[in-house]
Amino acid sequence: MEQFIGCDAHKEFSVFVSIDEKGVYGRTVRVGHDREVFRKFLGQLPAGSQIALETSGCYYWGPKGSVGAEGGPKGAEGVSLT
Repeated sequence: MEQFIGCDAHKEFSVFVSIDEKGVYGRTVRVGHDREVFRKFLGQLPAGSQIALETSGCYYWGPKGSVGAEGGPKGAEGVSLT
């Protein structure tokens, strides 16, 4: 079953939550912006997971280089956000 992941970015931490196709929410996870902690959390997500990031302009507070080999987070059109 497909899941959809959202991220609410703050200065010191980000909050992630998922919802599946039936509208059932997964657990809410608060992740500090320590690079290794952030990478460990992202590494636990299913391969190919897409994350919707709030568009408030706080995305730059996340640890630089934490999103993976593609060079950073991508916007809705696949444009790099870093």
